[in-house]
Amino acid sequence: STTDPLHVSTVPLADADILAPVLGQFLRAHPSLRIRLEGDWKAVDIAGGEADIAIRIVTELPPDAIPVCPVVLAPVCAPALAAGIAADAPAGFAGLTVYRLVDFAESWPRWCAAQGWPDTTANVVMMNNYRGLLAATAQGHGMTLGAFPFIVDWLEDGRLVLPLPARQLVVGHLCIVVRDAVRRRRDVADFIAWVRDLFRGLE
Repeated sequence: STTDPLHVSTVPLADADILAPVLGQFLRAHPSLRIRLEGDWKAVDIAGGEADIAIRIVTELPPDAIPVCPVVLAPVCAPALAAGIAADAPAGFAGLTVYRLVDFAESWPRWCAAQGWPDTTANVVMMNNYRGLLAATAQGHGMTLGAFPFIVDWLEDGRLVLPLPARQLVVGHLCIVVRDAVRRRRDVADFIAWVRDLFRGLE
């Protein structure tokens, strides 16, 4: 029913940094809508009713998915390290710590392979929290792979920079999948349009 909260499942990168800060603005325009927003890497069964809307990163767009934007990986670091990395890549990586997400440990070797470079990093710190990983990188001890469009705020406020801006790897698409039972609701359509605009504004 429309009185139940709209259950939105999203990749953890999207909930805290992108949706949560501006969700209040959307809800002011839709005072009758209640939302339950949960960030989780685990795929939910939309057809089975585990959530009403899923915001997901996929390598291939499912036929019923609404495309939002590409997901792109590129190394990021604190401003102080950028010149050194750019001047001597890929050798400049060798002494640096690389922060990697536990669930996406293969992203760095994939990115290196796409550049035709060896995976030269000696020191790897594995973390399961992407925001923590970005915060550690911003302290200037190493680098990580920035996932666009999720890290635009970190670049705009100067905490992180792109030492090698031309070296990017498209790894998939951000998309939205909607449960059939809510698909035709006006407030659901408005929410989806709002999410798409939000992410496209970050591209």
